[in-house]
Amino acid sequence: MKKRIHLLTHVIMILLITLILFPVVWVVMTSIRRDNAAFSPKLFSSNITLQHYKDLVIPPKNVPVLISELGDAVSLSKPFKSNIEKTAGIIESDIQRLFDYISDTENVSKKLERSADYLEKDAKSSARKTLETFRMLLPDILKTPEKIDPISAIYVEKHLGKNGSWIKSLVSEKDYSEYEKSIGSLLKKEEYLRKSMEKLKTEIISLKDQLSKESMKVVNILSEIEIIESDLKKINNILKSLLKIPEGTHPNLENILTDAESLLKKTENFRDLVELKETLVNIIQNLKSLRISRDSEDAFKSVKLQLSTAIRDAEIQVDELNEVYEKMINLEKQLSSKIKEYEIVQKDLADVMENIKKFQRGHLEDIRNAYLAYLRWRLLGIANFPEMIQKWESDSIADIAKIFGIRTFINVKKCLIKMRKLKREDLDRKKKECTVKIMKEIDDITVLSKLNNSIRKELSYLESFGIADTQLTVMMNDSEWASDYLKFKNSSKNLISYLQILSEKLRKEVRSLSNRWRALLDISKSGIPVVPSEVTEMNELLSTVYESKVSGALGITIREAIALENDFPVERDRKIFKEIDSMLYSLQQIWKKKPKHFFLRWVMNSVIVAGVVAIITTIITALAAYPFSRMRFLGRRYGIMALLLIQMFPSIMYMVALYGMLAFLGKIIPWIGLDTLGGLIFVYLGNIAFNMFLIKGFYDTIPSSLEESAMIDGATRFQTFWRIILPLAKPILAVVLILTFMGTFNEYVLARIILQDVKKYTYALGLWQFTVGPFETEWGLFTAAALLGMIPMVALFLSMQRFLISGLTKGAVKG
Repeated sequence: MKKRIHLLTHVIMILLITLILFPVVWVVMTSIRRDNAAFSPKLFSSNITLQHYKDLVIPPKNVPVLISELGDAVSLSKPFKSNIEKTAGIIESDIQRLFDYISDTENVSKKLERSADYLEKDAKSSARKTLETFRMLLPDILKTPEKIDPISAIYVEKHLGKNGSWIKSLVSEKDYSEYEKSIGSLLKKEEYLRKSMEKLKTEIISLKDQLSKESMKVVNILSEIEIIESDLKKINNILKSLLKIPEGTHPNLENILTDAESLLKKTENFRDLVELKETLVNIIQNLKSLRISRDSEDAFKSVKLQLSTAIRDAEIQVDELNEVYEKMINLEKQLSSKIKEYEIVQKDLADVMENIKKFQRGHLEDIRNAYLAYLRWRLLGIANFPEMIQKWESDSIADIAKIFGIRTFINVKKCLIKMRKLKREDLDRKKKECTVKIMKEIDDITVLSKLNNSIRKELSYLESFGIADTQLTVMMNDSEWASDYLKFKNSSKNLISYLQILSEKLRKEVRSLSNRWRALLDISKSGIPVVPSEVTEMNELLSTVYESKVSGALGITIREAIALENDFPVERDRKIFKEIDSMLYSLQQIWKKKPKHFFLRWVMNSVIVAGVVAIITTIITALAAYPFSRMRFLGRRYGIMALLLIQMFPSIMYMVALYGMLAFLGKIIPWIGLDTLGGLIFVYLGNIAFNMFLIKGFYDTIPSSLEESAMIDGATRFQTFWRIILPLAKPILAVVLILTFMGTFNEYVLARIILQDVKKYTYALGLWQFTVGPFETEWGLFTAAALLGMIPMVALFLSMQRFLISGLTKGAVKG
């Protein structure tokens, strides 16, 4: 039992260590990987580099940097204006370095061209061997019975979309007629019903949207009626007060009573207007029993006018409400009809689908055999396509040519049309011409790639029919390299062409600048800054040729070279792909425009801010904690608790107040304002109470008798604090210093709000910059920066480690 527990403990520990170390290993590996594979399933890679660290610590001067620097130097911008002799030296050095980079680029282009020619021979030889193996194995893997059910073959052709000349010898016109009467009609009905369902679904959604809009109109109308209703209630109250006046003459009320009764009649059908109806009934009763004296007749006329206006407005709203309700009733009828229609179509579709499934179950083996016949035709047709072109006899040539692309299909079709009109010698001559023309486009590597893609497309059907998928999957994996190689071949060809154009044009501009820069520098000395036209042209070349053409081809070539390092069938050539990958990566670093950063300054800013905050915080808290530990004064007991409670609130809550305070202080003391490290330090100094509580707790553990003995010997209170308490409290002071430094060093939110200037960013803010690349997250730079940024914290921890574990009783014994 004990052994089992012991073993379980070891297993749990191993799992925990693995979980803890995995993120660290991921960060380290991502920081040294050349490929952008932060989320690759392969944790370890052989393509490693220290380039990310070089870019952070010593950013190299590549082509974009040199071009920019040349423009600034010749025009004598601010950094170069102070020392012209030094500037001249920089210009000469930059021009020479550009010439060197151009030469390096030309050498890479030539090496790539030689490597591509060498690799082509081995690739064709390997493809030929693999195809020969496929031609031997495919007939055994894809065995078909002598007789295939024609109805099932048509089903595979039409329903599964596996059309082509494979079916010509298997079915007749009569078979197509029988198919259309049986399963064909069901499939057509299925397609029609599905389309009907989609149409009905769209109509139902549209009707529901209309109902929703109309219901919103009802809500708006009812809200308007509520306003009118409140006005009518007020008028009714006035009428009630007029009823109390002694009887007099009877005013003319016929028109207004008619309008009120008409409105009342219109409200009877609406449940939502019960209160309006009750109000109108009261108004009508009051009007009928109303007697007004001559003295009150003018007042009644005003009430009558208000009442008639309110009744007219209410009538308009009620009429509109009636129209909307009628429209809604009509829409609901339509919706109900469409839903019923949808349910009927759905039921019909379910019946049709059941009949189709019955056919599929009854003809499963026949469908499988028919699909197998199609697959045999397709795969063997692709594998034997070069031989078919040599003979020009197969009926499948045009169908197979479609698989190889539109251009090949058009050329084959043209050749076949022309051959129909020719005889004997002319026909033989045309066949030879067409063979040469087509075979320029088709080689063994292309055939193998198309075969691989075809097997990949059929995998889902292979799984569903259970057709020797294991062997075909192995074949597909064996030929996977062909598609990658074709991509590599095409991209490297384009890359060589683009690099030649880029090198020639850039060399021309650099040569022109090397002849003119002294004259241009003299003009800039006279006070008229000149930006060389060559610099403008070079920047244009970077955007039009490198970024739009070279960069894409370079990225594809590198990616495919990395894939072929492991998959290329000739083992000795894998080293060549690795060399190409390394060579092109170096070339990419020469030309790639990299984001400008101030990483070392960011780290230094964080070290300054965190160091100052940690030292000040430690000093203040060490002094402030002493009275709470050793002295007795009013508020001592609850004072530190009150400070702790205040600090419990998150700092983001009072960020607006801090921002306003810094904006105000910046006007009086510029170095403690917004966008300053002093202001940031000032804000960070608020984390005092918690550290004070820690130190106070440690002070309480130090015997007060030590201080009393020293004071008897004549020491002052400060001397006892400085010479006895502080030396013994080194462990807790080290803890506070380290925790404060680490917390401040990694803080992001407050720094993000206060700092705007990129050069004043702290490490945490700067690290965020690497996660926002122009096209993708710079994971390599990000992880490298994260690891380099750890150095100050690790150094501090290691240097303070001895204080954490020693000296708790140092100096406790009086000498």
